[in-house]
Amino acid sequence: MCAGITATSIVYPSDILRQFMNNQVTEQVTVRNAIRTIIKDYGYRYFYKGMKNLMVTLIIYRGISNGAYDTHKQKAKKIREKAVLSYFCTIFAEFVVYPI
Repeated sequence: MCAGITATSIVYPSDILRQFMNNQVTEQVTVRNAIRTIIKDYGYRYFYKGMKNLMVTLIIYRGISNGAYDTHKQKAKKIREKAVLSYFCTIFAEFVVYPI
């Protein structure tokens, strides 16, 4: 969860910058000019606009995703262990019951 929050807080401003540059249809905008325009017109907080909603969504999504993964991984491990045991019991029974 902490890794997701850290990565998002670093990458999110560049995503806002990309969206801002894509919406400028009248002229070609450089990164430097786009940053200057954003800071001048909207302020520094514009780079983090909507980040609270994203963080809540990210925390819920990652919590469910990782929790489900861990649960299914543990269940799959138990099933695999039972399947391996069953396989070896079957092979052993074939050699004992039906010797070659």
